[in-house]
Amino acid sequence: PENIARMQAGIALTDADRAGWLAQLAAQLATARREQKAVVLACSALKRRYRDTLRSEDPDLLLVHLKGDKAVIAERMAARDAHFMPTSLLDSQFADLESPEAQSENVITLDVSQPLSTLLQHSLQQIAQRQSQA
Repeated sequence: PENIARMQAGIALTDADRAGWLAQLAAQLATARREQKAVVLACSALKRRYRDTLRSEDPDLLLVHLKGDKAVIAERMAARDAHFMPTSLLDSQFADLESPEAQSENVITLDVSQPLSTLLQHSLQQIAQRQSQA
């Protein structure tokens, strides 16, 4: 709740602000892994160290990186109703972004300018392909 309030006020989060939230997400991943349950987390793990925190509890974590330029993302943010994150924070998000590396991170990168049906189809194809290789 404190982080949401900060963002609503137009204050960019720091690494320290995000630490507790990332630890909670990592704990959820650990529980799901232990219970052998599939889980999907939606979050903006902008930096490699954030993703490493999540991977520390699930080394097989598959990332889906929704990549888009500022203009497309700003347009979509402006169209959202009653969301806590204002478009004024978009520059800070892009400043913090360390795009996942295809070679060292288990990642599927999707172009968000594509239709949702295309993104979903591509994601499912990539996941099925990776599972068949495992």
